[in-house]
Amino acid sequence: MTSTFRLTRAEFKKIFKRPAVYIMALMLVATIFVSLYIFEPRSGLDLTIIYDNKTTSTEYYNTFYNEDLTNSKIGIDKSFSDTDSIYNYYLYSNQRDNNLEDYYNDVVQNIETIRNTSDISLRNKEYQNLKSKLQNFLDAFRDFSDLSIYPHIYYSSEYINNINDNTNYYLTEFSHNIQAFLDYTNSYDSFEIIEVYDTNNYKEKLNKDLSYGTYYVLPTLYSMSKDIKDNYDDFNTAYQSGTSGLITMEISRKSILKYTEALKKYFDLLVDNKFPIILIDKNIKQQISSTLDSAIVYLTASAFVGTTANMSDYTNLKSNLDSINLANYFTTIFSIDSNVINQIKLSASDLELFTKLKNKVDSNKAQILDEINSYRQDQSIKNIQFKITEYSLLASSYNEYINDYVIQNLSNDYVSNKFNNLYGYNLNNYNNYEYKERIEKNAFYIDNNIYSNSFNTNFTFNQNSGQKTNVYDFVYFTMEFCTIIIILFAMLLICNLITSETESGTIKLLLARPYKRSKIITAKLLATIFFVVIFVIFSALISFAGGYFMFGLDNTPILSIFNSSHPIVMSPIALMLLNILSLILDIIFYVLIALMISILFKNYAGSVTVCLVILILNYVLNILFANAFWYSLLPGMNLHLFKYFGNAFTAISSESILQNILITPIQSSMNFLYSILISICYSTISIFISYTVFNKRDF
Repeated sequence: MTSTFRLTRAEFKKIFKRPAVYIMALMLVATIFVSLYIFEPRSGLDLTIIYDNKTTSTEYYNTFYNEDLTNSKIGIDKSFSDTDSIYNYYLYSNQRDNNLEDYYNDVVQNIETIRNTSDISLRNKEYQNLKSKLQNFLDAFRDFSDLSIYPHIYYSSEYINNINDNTNYYLTEFSHNIQAFLDYTNSYDSFEIIEVYDTNNYKEKLNKDLSYGTYYVLPTLYSMSKDIKDNYDDFNTAYQSGTSGLITMEISRKSILKYTEALKKYFDLLVDNKFPIILIDKNIKQQISSTLDSAIVYLTASAFVGTTANMSDYTNLKSNLDSINLANYFTTIFSIDSNVINQIKLSASDLELFTKLKNKVDSNKAQILDEINSYRQDQSIKNIQFKITEYSLLASSYNEYINDYVIQNLSNDYVSNKFNNLYGYNLNNYNNYEYKERIEKNAFYIDNNIYSNSFNTNFTFNQNSGQKTNVYDFVYFTMEFCTIIIILFAMLLICNLITSETESGTIKLLLARPYKRSKIITAKLLATIFFVVIFVIFSALISFAGGYFMFGLDNTPILSIFNSSHPIVMSPIALMLLNILSLILDIIFYVLIALMISILFKNYAGSVTVCLVILILNYVLNILFANAFWYSLLPGMNLHLFKYFGNAFTAISSESILQNILITPIQSSMNFLYSILISICYSTISIFISYTVFNKRDF
């Protein structure tokens, strides 16, 4: 240990005597001054609610309560109501599913009771109960009352319950087993009904109807498609009769148009909704919409408007509808066995979580409103303005949490590339890590009833963390550039320490001394790392001094979400120290890579060239392959661990080329431990190769 320290001190003295060290210090100072000139950060989002021409707390209070504005209580409460409707949709859907399942279980259990009851009077009583329970099951199948406020539910229930339409395929087919078994109870006694139940396997059939009633979207789509197909078949039959079938063809055309428009309306309600109802591949969605639009155009051609169409018009119509395969396309794609559409359901545990969240939100609303009332007579508008803003931010956090949680929960059943390709709900660039981080942040806000207006945002490249630029924003910006320069210097330095002695032959004199080769390498490595730390601290201090002079301090705390799961309220200085530590670790990694290369290459020019190529290649790959999974297995993607403290998705815009080059994103599959392990793995390999080759090399 003493010898290693002695060698390190000797290497340090050699480095300290080099003019390059002082040139390096001047370059860092120059970089910081240039940064002062080019630093033009974007403004952060100012979410403070301002009522124009209102200058007193009383005026703010009256505007908040009495005016119909987006940012008044009326407008904000509408946002709360919209989020409640999302919660209620999944809640009522779950309750309806539970009711259906309960009625199904009642029927099955009642059958077993009848089967095992020998007392005739009791058996007949249970048999009457069976009829009642089957009717309950059938009624529950058609019951959408709690959900009727939702357009697609209303439309679906109207279609399902259109009992005056004898062609309603949904009722005649998908609840057929319930109705048929109910009819049997009116024709058979309690002994015969058991035989009918067993022989026809009604337990499984009723369970199938339960599934259709629970996942009603696809059966409804299929039923509408079947109505289109049946009427098209009628059209074709009439077409075979030639001109004598013109009247029937026209009736069929109108029916086909009716059901095609109905299908389009229902499908549009399903896919273009503010919250997830179904999941469908965006390419398939486009195909369906295009086919429906084309069919409607053909069915409403000018030949069929205001005049009597002739045979050639119907011939053209048939040709056009056949070209898009209207008769079979939708019945195929919406087949009940199809995997094209997945109807969204949430678990009981998810809904329990939502219920607790809603209760907390309601409590927070009441508390904030009380505080708003208490500030109505203040001489300053500051307090009431702050609380009105909190009320708005509570609504935003509530809405964002519910939507993010639903989408994040749905992603668990998909591989990332397939989920990204689903239609709607902003899934094109879905990142699981980002959603988890945002969910955790909003949960913190709601749990503590304190919101983003109480915190600055995390540091990010070329963007203010607060409403005004502060010293920490400048230090973060400047240190990104200084780090590149320090990496270059450190790589050149370690290459020079190794290869210069190899090329000059002085390495032989050093090896002749009673030092192990491993200690020689360790000394050179430690000396380089020491200078790295010195330069990073030097750059940070100079940046801080310049930033403080130009922009001043802002000690507003920052809510940091570590590894997307642990919210930590930190002072900006503490968070900046973590950033600087992260930068030091990045530079050390490049030093280890350069050490390995300088040992593998015996000449200085070769080792420096390879080091520069690796460095440049890393920044280029950051742009080209930042979203490719294989790139997450490389070290470049896993550097700068500071991004796991909540700044990876903070930027309002990522249009800056420099930001895309310097700041590596976080992929869905990544986390803090993952990046640590990847970095340790590559670092260990570099150290192992360096020491092994150096110990065995014949100089």
